[in-house]
Amino acid sequence: ALIPKSAIERAHNGMMIRYADNHLLQSLSPLFKSFFSQVSNCEALSEHLSGLHHEMNKLENLLTNLPDFRQRNLQTGDICLATILFYVIELTEWFGKQQIMVHFPVVSNWWQWVRQTKAVANTIEEMSEGHNALIARLTGAPA
Repeated sequence: ALIPKSAIERAHNGMMIRYADNHLLQSLSPLFKSFFSQVSNCEALSEHLSGLHHEMNKLENLLTNLPDFRQRNLQTGDICLATILFYVIELTEWFGKQQIMVHFPVVSNWWQWVRQTKAVANTIEEMSEGHNALIARLTGAPA
């Protein structure tokens, strides 16, 4: 049920998966490295956050140009994108860029839409719990 039946819908789904894996996730890699190293390099961090912002602009355009997500069922591309977008939000907040989603209204609407699916909401909640436990372990703070 997560893979669309029509060829065009499968192509759109594939675009979402490839974008999430090959673009958005790749722009997060340097931020993950900074997160785990806990070494502050303001110039590099600013460059990495700028790259992520650029990728979020591309996602905004992609979601704007694809058929309206509210008019279809959840697909594998949505699930792939949701797990990566969770870390976009978490890492940008970690590095002091609060509420990144306000700059991307279509992505924000999609984020609200995808989390209406109970399985996705539960998965994001479990990811949040795991992420918070990791932060507690890294910082020595209670979980």
